[in-house]
Amino acid sequence: MRNIQHIKPSIDFGFGATQKREETYTPVTLWLSTLYNTSAYTFEVLFPPSGGSLQKISDYEYRITYVDSGTYEISMAVTQKATGIRLVSNPVTLTIY
Repeated sequence: MRNIQHIKPSIDFGFGATQKREETYTPVTLWLSTLYNTSAYTFEVLFPPSGGSLQKISDYEYRITYVDSGTYEISMAVTQKATGIRLVSNPVTLTIY
């Protein structure tokens, strides 16, 4: 059994999708699929903020909206509060047209 502090977070756009195409101004939901103790970890979405906005729904659900066309790589960092161990998720790709 692997120690949870070494399990990297997994993110997707829903149902395991790691690539998505969407129109400008359309909110896109990003999901953290790996479960963590929310009182022991902090959560940060790593995304290019230029032309984009982020809305946190919960520690496991986020909405990203871009007003500019382009391709954006998004990932997430989960940091253990007690030790500072930081784990970075898989990248997902969002193409805005």
